[in-house]
Formats: sequence, structure tokens, C-alpha cells
Amino acid sequence: MRFTIRSPKHRPYDESPGTLRVARAAKLVFLRSGGASFSIRGIAAEAKMSMGAVQHFYPNRDQIVAAMLEYVVNEYEDEWERVCKNFRF
Repeated sequence: MRFTIRSPKHRPYDESPGTLRVARAAKLVFLRSGGASFSIRGIAAEAKMSMGAVQHFYPNRDQIVAAMLEYVVNEYEDEWERVCKNFRF
């Protein structure tokens, strides 16, 4: 089951190369600098993209945070499913 935030203004994280690159970079920037220093400029630098390219996928910081959360939750669920396959019930 894939986690998605349901909001009319939200562009879901769809695992296309561009959104994946932005979500991974956002996760790294957030972990490194925390919420106070989390910026589109920092994400663009980490993803090696222009700010315009990042904003093409996610026009504002709130949408990037939502996509990053989807990415992290789905990453966690994928790993959980992999671990559960190794257990015998």
C-alpha cells in the first residue's frame, strides 16, 4: 500500500526521476539542517538542480515537505515489508 497525502493542492510523490531526486534531496537537507534551515535553495543545491526546476515539481516549501514525508513513509514501508518476508509466522 502506497501512502499519499490527500489534498487538492498536493502533487503526489510519483517516483518519477525528477520528483524522486527532489524528495531525496529534501530528506538529506532536512536531516542535515533541520526545519529552520530547510529551503528550496538548499534542496536545489543538494539535488544539483536549479530552483526553477525544483519549483516546477513542487511550487512551494509546503508541497516539498508533503512529498518528502510521502517518500520517507513509503521508504519505511518498503523496508518493513522486506524485513517481514524474512520472518516465519
